[in-house]
Amino acid sequence: ETDKIVLDEAGHEKVIEHYDYTFKTKQTIDALLVFWHRVFPNTQTLARISYHQYKLTSGWAFMNHKTIKSKEDDDELIINFDYSHDRDNHIALTRQVQSTSGDGTLETKFLYSADKPSLPNTPTSVFDGMVAKNILYAQVKVEQFRSANLIGGRITNYKQDAGNFVPASEEILEGSSYQVRLTYNTYDARGNLLQFSKSNDIP
Repeated sequence: ETDKIVLDEAGHEKVIEHYDYTFKTKQTIDALLVFWHRVFPNTQTLARISYHQYKLTSGWAFMNHKTIKSKEDDDELIINFDYSHDRDNHIALTRQVQSTSGDGTLETKFLYSADKPSLPNTPTSVFDGMVAKNILYAQVKVEQFRSANLIGGRITNYKQDAGNFVPASEEILEGSSYQVRLTYNTYDARGNLLQFSKSNDIP
Protein backbone atom coordinates (compact mmCIF):
# COMPACT_ATOMS: atom_id res chain seq x y z
CA GLU A 1 0.00 0.00 0.00
CA THR A 2 1.18 3.53 -0.77
CA ASP A 3 -0.24 7.02 -0.31
CA LYS A 4 0.30 10.26 -2.18
CA ILE A 5 -0.78 13.51 -0.53
CA VAL A 6 -0.99 16.93 -2.20
CA LEU A 7 -1.20 20.00 0.05
CA ASP A 8 -2.71 23.37 -0.75
CA GLU A 9 -0.94 26.68 -0.13
CA ALA A 10 -2.06 26.68 3.49
CA GLY A 11 -0.62 23.23 4.08
CA HIS A 12 -3.96 21.45 4.20
CA GLU A 13 -4.56 18.16 2.47
CA LYS A 14 -6.13 18.85 -0.93
CA VAL A 15 -5.78 15.53 -2.75
CA ILE A 16 -5.12 12.14 -1.22
CA GLU A 17 -4.35 9.16 -3.43
CA HIS A 18 -4.24 5.69 -1.92
CA TYR A 19 -2.92 2.66 -3.84
CA ASP A 20 -3.31 -1.05 -3.08
CA TYR A 21 -1.27 -3.73 -4.83
CA THR A 22 -1.59 -7.48 -5.17
CA PHE A 23 0.83 -10.20 -6.26
CA LYS A 24 -0.18 -12.63 -8.98
CA THR A 25 1.76 -15.88 -8.89
CA LYS A 26 2.95 -17.25 -12.19
CA GLN A 27 4.83 -20.30 -11.03
CA THR A 28 6.07 -21.95 -7.85
CA ILE A 29 8.85 -24.51 -8.11
CA ASP A 30 10.91 -26.56 -5.70
CA ALA A 31 14.48 -25.33 -5.46
CA LEU A 32 17.64 -26.57 -3.83
CA LEU A 33 20.40 -24.35 -2.50
CA VAL A 34 23.68 -26.19 -2.07
CA PHE A 35 26.64 -25.05 0.06
CA TRP A 36 30.05 -26.66 -0.14
CA HIS A 37 32.78 -26.10 2.40
CA ARG A 38 36.57 -26.41 2.09
CA VAL A 39 38.44 -26.86 5.32
CA PHE A 40 41.80 -27.89 3.80
CA PRO A 41 42.88 -24.96 1.59
CA ASN A 42 46.24 -26.51 0.71
CA THR A 43 44.75 -29.65 -0.80
CA GLN A 44 41.41 -28.15 -1.90
CA THR A 45 39.71 -31.08 -0.23
CA LEU A 46 35.93 -30.94 -0.11
CA ALA A 47 35.04 -31.67 3.48
CA ARG A 48 31.29 -31.16 3.73
CA ILE A 49 28.19 -30.38 1.67
CA SER A 50 25.00 -28.91 3.09
CA TYR A 51 21.77 -28.00 1.32
CA HIS A 52 18.53 -26.15 1.92
CA GLN A 53 15.19 -26.85 0.23
CA TYR A 54 12.75 -24.01 -0.43
CA LYS A 55 9.94 -22.81 -2.70
CA LEU A 56 10.78 -20.34 -5.47
CA THR A 57 7.81 -18.22 -6.58
CA SER A 58 7.73 -15.96 -9.61
CA GLY A 59 5.00 -13.52 -10.60
CA TRP A 60 4.00 -9.89 -10.95
CA ALA A 61 2.78 -7.12 -8.67
CA PHE A 62 -0.33 -5.28 -9.85
CA MET A 63 -2.28 -2.30 -8.63
CA ASN A 64 -5.72 -3.63 -7.74
CA HIS A 65 -7.29 -0.54 -6.20
CA LYS A 66 -6.83 3.22 -6.16
CA THR A 67 -8.77 5.83 -4.19
CA ILE A 68 -8.60 9.55 -4.91
CA LYS A 69 -10.03 11.99 -2.38
CA SER A 70 -10.16 15.57 -3.57
CA LYS A 71 -11.10 18.34 -1.16
CA GLU A 72 -12.27 21.80 -2.19
CA ASP A 73 -13.45 24.01 0.68
CA ASP A 74 -16.08 21.87 2.45
CA ASP A 75 -16.73 19.58 -0.53
CA GLU A 76 -15.03 16.21 -0.88
CA LEU A 77 -15.01 14.13 -4.06
CA ILE A 78 -14.10 10.45 -3.74
CA ILE A 79 -13.24 8.38 -6.82
CA ASN A 80 -12.47 4.67 -6.51
CA PHE A 81 -10.79 2.57 -9.19
CA ASP A 82 -10.74 -1.23 -9.10
CA TYR A 83 -8.46 -3.13 -11.49
CA SER A 84 -8.60 -6.78 -12.54
CA HIS A 85 -5.89 -8.95 -14.12
CA ASP A 86 -7.79 -12.22 -14.14
CA ARG A 87 -6.57 -14.08 -17.23
CA ASP A 88 -4.39 -17.16 -16.89
CA ASN A 89 -2.73 -16.70 -20.29
CA HIS A 90 -1.56 -13.09 -19.94
CA ILE A 91 -1.00 -10.36 -17.36
CA ALA A 92 -2.66 -7.34 -19.01
CA LEU A 93 -5.44 -5.28 -17.45
CA THR A 94 -8.79 -6.91 -18.24
CA ARG A 95 -11.28 -4.80 -16.30
CA GLN A 96 -11.40 -1.37 -14.68
CA VAL A 97 -14.30 -0.11 -12.57
CA GLN A 98 -14.49 3.59 -11.69
CA SER A 99 -16.98 4.63 -9.04
CA THR A 100 -17.58 8.24 -8.07
CA SER A 101 -19.49 9.34 -5.01
CA GLY A 102 -23.09 9.95 -6.10
CA ASP A 103 -22.44 9.20 -9.79
CA GLY A 104 -22.67 5.41 -10.22
CA THR A 105 -20.00 3.25 -11.83
CA LEU A 106 -18.13 3.26 -15.13
CA GLU A 107 -16.79 -0.16 -16.09
CA THR A 108 -14.28 -0.74 -18.89
CA LYS A 109 -13.48 -4.22 -20.22
CA PHE A 110 -10.43 -5.08 -22.33
CA LEU A 111 -9.72 -7.96 -24.71
CA TYR A 112 -6.37 -8.73 -26.32
CA SER A 113 -5.02 -10.94 -29.06
CA ALA A 114 -4.06 -13.50 -26.40
CA ASP A 115 -7.76 -13.84 -25.52
CA LYS A 116 -8.56 -14.91 -29.12
CA PRO A 117 -12.02 -13.32 -29.03
CA SER A 118 -14.67 -14.25 -31.59
CA LEU A 119 -14.97 -11.26 -33.94
CA PRO A 120 -16.89 -11.17 -37.24
CA ASN A 121 -14.12 -9.39 -39.14
CA THR A 122 -11.01 -11.09 -37.75
CA PRO A 123 -10.50 -14.81 -38.48
CA THR A 124 -9.53 -16.95 -35.49
CA SER A 125 -6.48 -18.08 -37.46
CA VAL A 126 -5.11 -14.53 -37.27
CA PHE A 127 -5.17 -14.57 -33.48
CA ASP A 128 -3.65 -18.05 -33.48
CA GLY A 129 -0.80 -16.73 -35.61
CA MET A 130 -0.31 -13.68 -33.41
CA VAL A 131 -0.10 -15.79 -30.27
CA ALA A 132 2.32 -18.17 -31.99
CA LYS A 133 4.58 -15.15 -32.60
CA ASN A 134 4.13 -14.04 -28.98
CA ILE A 135 2.02 -11.02 -29.97
CA LEU A 136 -0.16 -11.26 -26.87
CA TYR A 137 -1.04 -7.72 -25.92
CA ALA A 138 -2.46 -6.20 -29.09
CA GLN A 139 -5.63 -4.54 -27.82
CA VAL A 140 -8.57 -5.93 -29.78
CA LYS A 141 -11.75 -4.81 -28.04
CA VAL A 142 -12.63 -2.19 -25.44
CA GLU A 143 -16.16 -1.72 -24.10
CA GLN A 144 -17.53 0.72 -21.52
CA PHE A 145 -20.57 0.20 -19.33
CA ARG A 146 -22.40 2.78 -17.26
CA SER A 147 -24.27 1.05 -14.43
CA ALA A 148 -24.14 -2.22 -16.43
CA ASN A 149 -25.47 -0.60 -19.64
CA LEU A 150 -23.18 -0.69 -22.70
CA ILE A 151 -22.44 2.91 -23.70
CA GLY A 152 -19.34 2.71 -25.87
CA GLY A 153 -16.97 0.34 -27.59
CA ARG A 154 -14.13 -0.01 -30.07
CA ILE A 155 -12.88 -3.03 -32.01
CA THR A 156 -9.54 -3.26 -33.80
CA ASN A 157 -9.57 -6.00 -36.43
CA TYR A 158 -6.29 -7.59 -37.50
CA LYS A 159 -4.99 -9.30 -40.61
CA GLN A 160 -1.83 -10.94 -41.89
CA ASP A 161 -0.08 -8.89 -44.54
CA ALA A 162 3.22 -10.01 -46.09
CA GLY A 163 3.94 -12.11 -43.02
CA ASN A 164 3.15 -9.27 -40.61
CA PHE A 165 0.17 -9.13 -38.29
CA VAL A 166 -1.24 -5.61 -38.61
CA PRO A 167 -4.49 -3.72 -37.88
CA ALA A 168 -7.05 -4.11 -40.66
CA SER A 169 -9.84 -1.77 -39.51
CA GLU A 170 -11.37 0.08 -36.58
CA GLU A 171 -15.00 -0.31 -35.58
CA ILE A 172 -16.94 2.01 -33.27
CA LEU A 173 -20.11 1.14 -31.39
CA GLU A 174 -23.04 3.11 -32.78
CA GLY A 175 -26.32 2.39 -31.07
CA SER A 176 -26.37 -1.36 -30.56
CA SER A 177 -23.99 -2.38 -33.39
CA TYR A 178 -20.41 -1.83 -34.46
CA GLN A 179 -19.65 0.11 -37.64
CA VAL A 180 -16.34 0.29 -39.52
CA ARG A 181 -15.01 3.82 -39.31
CA LEU A 182 -11.38 3.39 -40.34
CA THR A 183 -9.73 0.97 -42.76
CA TYR A 184 -5.99 0.39 -43.02
CA ASN A 185 -5.48 -0.26 -46.71
CA THR A 186 -1.81 -0.67 -47.46
CA TYR A 187 1.36 -1.63 -45.58
CA ASP A 188 4.95 -1.98 -46.72
CA ALA A 189 6.99 -5.17 -46.34
CA ARG A 190 7.99 -4.24 -42.79
CA GLY A 191 4.44 -3.65 -41.61
CA ASN A 192 4.53 0.15 -41.73
CA LEU A 193 1.21 1.74 -42.65
CA LEU A 194 1.20 3.44 -46.06
CA GLN A 195 -2.47 4.21 -46.67
CA PHE A 196 -5.73 4.32 -44.74
CA SER A 197 -9.24 5.56 -45.37
CA LYS A 198 -12.14 6.75 -43.25
CA SER A 199 -15.67 5.48 -43.68
CA ASN A 200 -17.14 6.53 -47.05
CA ASP A 201 -13.78 7.96 -48.14
CA ILE A 202 -11.99 7.02 -51.35
CA PRO A 203 -8.66 5.29 -50.55
